[in-house]
Amino acid sequence: MRPVTVLIAVCSVFVVTIPITTQQLTALSILIPFSNNTESNEYQCKGMSVPLNASYIVRFEPMINTSLVHHMLLYGCQLPYSHDDVWDCKAMFKLCSVGQPYILFGWGRNASGVQLPNGVGFKVRGDSHIDWLILQLHYADMPKDVNQLSGSANGLTVQLTYQPKPLLAGVYLLAAATYKPFPPSTNVINLDLACQHSGDTIVPFAYRVHAHSLGVKITGYVVKHGGEEWVEIGSGNPRNPQAFYPSTSNITVTSGDYLAARCVYSSIGISHVTNLGSDTNDEMCNFYFMYSTHNDPSAVSFDQCSSPAPVDLEFPEPYTCPDIVPPIDWQKKEGLLSFDHHWILNNVAGSAALPLLGVALGQVTAVQARSGHVYVLHRGVAEWNTKLANL
Repeated sequence: MRPVTVLIAVCSVFVVTIPITTQQLTALSILIPFSNNTESNEYQCKGMSVPLNASYIVRFEPMINTSLVHHMLLYGCQLPYSHDDVWDCKAMFKLCSVGQPYILFGWGRNASGVQLPNGVGFKVRGDSHIDWLILQLHYADMPKDVNQLSGSANGLTVQLTYQPKPLLAGVYLLAAATYKPFPPSTNVINLDLACQHSGDTIVPFAYRVHAHSLGVKITGYVVKHGGEEWVEIGSGNPRNPQAFYPSTSNITVTSGDYLAARCVYSSIGISHVTNLGSDTNDEMCNFYFMYSTHNDPSAVSFDQCSSPAPVDLEFPEPYTCPDIVPPIDWQKKEGLLSFDHHWILNNVAGSAALPLLGVALGQVTAVQARSGHVYVLHRGVAEWNTKLANL
């Protein structure tokens, strides 16, 4: 370990030294070239074989033009569906030809990258059943200047280490598969999911939400003691950058607990019904969370739930959407997202930093590591909320 200085800037600078473990990293970049023949709502995939020796992914760095890409997912497979350079993959069965697809990372709406906590990594090769990485891009509605973007590329870089990790990372996805059409001009529409966990003990450490233009809030929970205790994993507005953010609570999920999610929508200003589906004009209800578990060949790296919540599972007070804002045309945001500002999920960013740094942080807006220093930008005592700006 080596000491690293942390500079926290708001109106003055605090200097704190913390130990950070160093490790030798190998970078792999997976990029899909953009062609002006690409159509709106098209799904494209590209595969890459990972190094032969067992290794661990510890960092994801998106490289995305937000005027082109609606969202991106990275999967792990034993073998890809196709060995073509790029192939159509809107259907889930077009991801892998052998074994199930494992979700490793997701991106949407100008989100940032992720660095995993110390001691945690997504295992590839070895006994992991992941020998290939599959990048999936879902393109948005094509912009007017699409011809000027031909030849550009979108995707991400993953960083791997051969240093063994004591804990394996995994992803759990709660996602609605079917639902009745959303009615127009409705202030609050709730969609609830829940499944009982029957696997190994897992510890959530990051979460991500995903919906389309009608989504206003998605919250994930661990439900213990048959519904008597509800512990929030995380909650977010899917109209914000759809990154993985540090979990709200330090909670352990054990066999018998329920994992639940509520997606809240508003169709105010919409004059037609909206269906659940994969196109940008449809709606989705996805709550992802990354978790850590023991490093063992029997450990599960991916799990999912698509079951409607049991009627006797009473969710906390329903969200009432007091200040509905119209859908944001996020596709007008231009430019290539860099990794200069990202969440570091190792107890440096967010509320988890308070006991570590010994200083009172406000809302953390950015964290950056450079030249042996970690810079934390936060808002101090001023809280950012919807009352500070007219959207």
